[in-house]
Amino acid sequence: MRGTITLTILGAIGGAVVDAHDLAVAILSAGYGASGNKISRAMREVKHSREKLTASRDEQVRYYNMLAALRRDGLIAEQRRGGKRLFGLTRKGMTRLHALRTKAANPMPATEYTGGVSDVFTIVAFDVPERDRRKRDWLREALRNLHLRMVQKSVWMGKVKLPKTFIDDLSHLHLTEHVEIFEITKRGSLKHLM
Repeated sequence: MRGTITLTILGAIGGAVVDAHDLAVAILSAGYGASGNKISRAMREVKHSREKLTASRDEQVRYYNMLAALRRDGLIAEQRRGGKRLFGLTRKGMTRLHALRTKAANPMPATEYTGGVSDVFTIVAFDVPERDRRKRDWLREALRNLHLRMVQKSVWMGKVKLPKTFIDDLSHLHLTEHVEIFEITKRGSLKHLM
């Protein structure tokens, strides 16, 4: 009898290294006199349960870290009422929430445009205010996708015809007053670039 139980346990462990606690739980849950297969199945279930519990602990840690970051940034404040932890938005949190909702409600246009090849250089210069950073980032990405090359952070150049949809999007985003577009038709100091 004793050899049978040992054989069953050794069979359940097999060539793997197992946690002693998991093995004990598996043997006890499989029941007295259980076969090696039944104990192995119980071991898999114990391992799965432990992994699920670990994942849930990781999620809890991420949750509490997120709450701590929001408190540290001054976006939420903790209150205690009747032994319960309650969280509320601060004034700064309300402002951030409004900004995030506005951003979600006003998505930027796509930055993928198809520009035609040109024989002349097109130069795009812009001075978009810091408060419109999202629009400025969109503009840089659109110019990059049009295969213009950055000469300076706010000056881009390339031999490309800008598509009407790009110009329409500039207008839609109210960027036309911040953007200048030039075409160079005569050689000059740019001779070495051609």
